Amino acid sequence: WIVVPATWWTEDYYWIWIPIVVVTMAICVGLSVILLGEPGDLAFTIHMVHSKGFIPTDHVVPMAAASLFSILGGGSLGPEAPLVAICGAIGGWVSRDVFKQHRRNVVRKHT
Repeated sequence: WIVVPATWWTEDYYWIWIPIVVVTMAICVGLSVILLGEPGDLAFTIHMVHSKGFIPTDHVVPMAAASLFSILGGGSLGPEAPLVAICGAIGGWVSRDVFKQHRRNVVRKHT
């Protein structure tokens, strides 16, 4: 936040650094949703846990990318929802693939 703007321009133009970062990260969020797919939301996460007992792992990469770019761009509102979805998906994967559990109630407890 200090070194890069100081090497690129004088102190009179420091104010432009924040809009550049925010717009760049917003474009990265949009591109991650377009290229990686819809990450889902908290309602999707709850629905998957209630209906299947686990969160599909194909939502982990889009959720991590969109969340990372959003937080890097300054959006700090609600970073715990992606964290819950990512950890729940990893917990469900460990329960199903590592411990070979297939009963929905057992998998749901691990998720």
